Amino acid sequence: MKNKTQRQPCQERQALCLDDLLNEPGSAIDPSPRVRARVKAVIATLEQEQRCLALLPVPEPPQGLPGTAPDTIHRFRVAGKKLRAWLRLIRPAIGRDRWRLLDHALRDDARTLAGRRDREVMLKTLKRLQADSKKAEQREACARLGACLQVEEVTGTAAGDRAGKQTSPAGADTLIQLKRLSRMAHRPDIIARGLRKTWQRGRRWQKKAAAEDASFSDLHRFRKWVKYLDYQLHFSGLDASGKGHVLHRQLDQLASRLGWIHDLVVLRKALKQKSRHLPPEDPCRGDTHLVRQVIAAELRSLSQQYAKDGKKRHLLGQAGYFTDKRSAQP
Repeated sequence: MKNKTQRQPCQERQALCLDDLLNEPGSAIDPSPRVRARVKAVIATLEQEQRCLALLPVPEPPQGLPGTAPDTIHRFRVAGKKLRAWLRLIRPAIGRDRWRLLDHALRDDARTLAGRRDREVMLKTLKRLQADSKKAEQREACARLGACLQVEEVTGTAAGDRAGKQTSPAGADTLIQLKRLSRMAHRPDIIARGLRKTWQRGRRWQKKAAAEDASFSDLHRFRKWVKYLDYQLHFSGLDASGKGHVLHRQLDQLASRLGWIHDLVVLRKALKQKSRHLPPEDPCRGDTHLVRQVIAAELRSLSQQYAKDGKKRHLLGQAGYFTDKRSAQP
């Protein structure tokens, strides 16, 4: 029987993974103060980074304030995502209206920083492409575009720049409510129900992201629910068990792979928009075309890799966002 389970397709094995974890001997949802302390730590991070962000100028320099800005924005947004995953986990206990109020407050605060975070990610993506490119002209094009993006960020001419707008971190009332909820011990059956709902939602978006006509938004939502499930395992205490630790590692690796595809498609879109507004004689126009070719080659390589590797085929298939088709543009 054991051998038959090992020979099952990966997709079927993963479908059993969450129930196997919840039913694993010695594995139980832990409502203890130790696990609740994890939520409190994330809330403390949110509050700390909120104080830092209230001092950031808009637009910020490429490196931000010395040693703080990019990391501060990233930590603030990640803390918000973790708390949104936790709130969804305990939604039956706190009520839909209260959940919606807190969830939307955290979501709206993260959106005020999305533009600056996207530009930081694009710079990192260009640096990674520059390091991985084999041709000198490709590396030089990535370096020049990176410098161009930095100049645009300083002058405030980058597309989507929110110059003149101040950040809107979570208000004092939101933090008070989050701290109050973090002191409550929620029933294990509510936590288990929330985990199953997140798992089912992730499975649905997984199928959509694997379709040939999948859009960038399908990939984005699939990645979102992968992260939510990973965070919820941490908040439930299940990541400490044997199978829970394995699942946590798998989800973390999957989120990283999806994140790289996400970053490539975001950069491809930004370069396509940028090239439309550049005059023909601008040297950056040729660089954008060359880097888009590098991105297309990387996405083709990933697509072929997923198609050949049976362990990953069910995750992404031959989705449309691997190509530069108009219908698949984000």
